[in-house]
Amino acid sequence: MPMHEYQKQMYKKVGIIVALIVLPVAGFFAGMQYQKQTTPAAAANSSKFGSGPRMIRNRAVGTVKSIDSGSITVTDRLSSTDKTYTLTSSTTYKNGTSAAQASDVKTGDTVMLTLDSSDNTKVTTVTVNPQMMFRSSDDGSQPSTTDTGSGDAILQ
Repeated sequence: MPMHEYQKQMYKKVGIIVALIVLPVAGFFAGMQYQKQTTPAAAANSSKFGSGPRMIRNRAVGTVKSIDSGSITVTDRLSSTDKTYTLTSSTTYKNGTSAAQASDVKTGDTVMLTLDSSDNTKVTTVTVNPQMMFRSSDDGSQPSTTDTGSGDAILQ
């Protein structure tokens, strides 16, 4: 086989190898650029979900940092940001699914705040120990856990 045929085969193999390396890398960077272009639009639409500790659809979930007769400050566990909300005379209080009073809310409690739909700084309902981690079963009861003795728990 003449040398130039050998060179053609080598160039073809090298070309294929380079294409197999370059194309995925170029696709990765193209995807990054695309994501950067679409992120501001997604962030602009996220304002309808509000801001603050895990706030979704007029709700905020977090840990009580402070509370008094007119306001409650909640700290998000993930971002460690604080946000203060206004409590009014019409604010209602719950402990799980039961009725509660303002005096039942203590610093360090996990709470879910339901916010006024027209003013997301005013709280309509404060729920201490919200039961939203698991869906209830068909009979309305909450799931239970069993300790296996190994440090693991089984959800039933």
